[in-house]
This record gives sequence, C-alpha cells and structure tokens, in this order.
Amino acid sequence: AVNKSQAPPNWGVSPGHNPSTATGNLSEAFSPRVAAPPATLKRSSGAAITKFLSILPPKALFDMKHTSMFEFAHLVKMVIEYNSKVGAPEEVFKKIANAMIDDDEIQMSSATIRSLDRVEKLLGMVPRARHTKPATPVKVLYSQFLTKWRDAKSNFYRKAKAAKRKTVRNLLAYRNNELTDGERATKRRRKEDLKSKDEEARMALREERRRNMSTEEKKERRKKMLQAKQERIAKNKSRRRRVHEQREKQFQRWREAKLQEDD
Repeated sequence: AVNKSQAPPNWGVSPGHNPSTATGNLSEAFSPRVAAPPATLKRSSGAAITKFLSILPPKALFDMKHTSMFEFAHLVKMVIEYNSKVGAPEEVFKKIANAMIDDDEIQMSSATIRSLDRVEKLLGMVPRARHTKPATPVKVLYSQFLTKWRDAKSNFYRKAKAAKRKTVRNLLAYRNNELTDGERATKRRRKEDLKSKDEEARMALREERRRNMSTEEKKERRKKMLQAKQERIAKNKSRRRRVHEQREKQFQRWREAKLQEDD
C-alpha cells in the first residue's frame, strides 16, 4: 500500500478542484427547491445564490479551472429558469453573460456556448455567443493540469513502485540467505578497487624491473619483442594467404557449376 504521508499535496482531490465548483453545484441543485422551505429560509437562500453569482468573476473561475465554464453557464441558466423563486435581478445575469462573451481569454467548449446561447434567449438579449465565441475542444481545456498534476502523480507512483520492488528483492534475498542490492554494490565496488590497485602494483613492478635491467638484458628483451613481432606478422600473412586460397577454390567450384548448368 502507498504511504499517504508521502503522497502528493493534492491527494484525493481532482485536478483544479475549487470551492466555487462545489458551491455552484449546490446552488444549481437548490434552485428548483427554493419555494419549498419557509419564507425566511427562502429569502436567505435566494440572497445567497444571488450573492454567489454577483461576487464570482467568470475570468477568475476560468483561471482556477478551464472546464468549470460549462458548470457555471449551466448554473446561470438554471437560476434564470427558476428566478421567480430565487428573486435575483436580471442585471446580474446580463453582467455574467457579457463578461463571458466579451473576454477573449475565456475559452469555452461547444456545450458551454450552447448553454450561454440559451441564457441570452431567456434574458431577451441579442444572441452573440454562437456568432462571436470560437469553440475550444474539451481536450484542450483538460490539458490545463495535464503537465503539472498528472506528471507529478505519475512520477510519485513510479518512484513508489521502484522502491517497493527494491524492498521486495531485499526481503527475498534476506530470506534466501543471498546478497541484497546494497551488499552486491559494495562487493562490486570492492572488487573494482582491488582490481585497480592490483593493476597499479603490476605497473609499478614492471617499471621497477625495467629500471633495474642491465644493458644485455635490455638488448635481449628488445630482441625477443622484435622476434615476437615478426612471428605475428608471418602468422597474419599465412592466415590471409590461406583465406585467399579458400576463396579462390570456392570461386572455381562455383564457376565450374555455372558452366555445367549453362551446357
């Protein structure tokens, strides 16, 4: 199981979640039911919904979550349809509609534009949403949190799975009396250190032996080196000659076979 104390900061929260979305859903659900409660609760509910629509700028809501424009437009449409129970002034709805249409930085999907067009028809406004607002694909709107939140989440779970695999390997090694990853790495580093030290010691011994050699020994050593070089050259020549002769024989056999086929 994943340790939630090490989880990302927005554990269990949808990307771009903000309280205004939850308040809008509550207002949308409560709008058709405003007539049922007592008069005092009815007035306070209508005033709360009106205040919520008045103080929330559409641009601020769009910056918090790009896809929230659809819920907000649908909320405005619902409140207008049940405005006889809510009692909100039409200026509030017109201000919201104009702000959503006039601001070019606010991007909307096709469904949001249709809801906004319905709002304009309910308010008796000149229809502008369908003719002035370009539709933005929903995939583009959802890409607002694609890089930051999803990458952070995938990185977290990738590291958690790697740590889990490492822990399981170490537990199995401990149970089977085998070396763990850390012990293998220590053994490998120790072997590399010993190998490098041995190579350095061998080079020091060769250098010391070379310095202590007499003139006759140096001549004999050069003579052996020259003889070994000549033997290598002769061996390579013999190998190349043998390979050439084999290729010549193969070519002659192939040539004779082709001549027989032609005859």
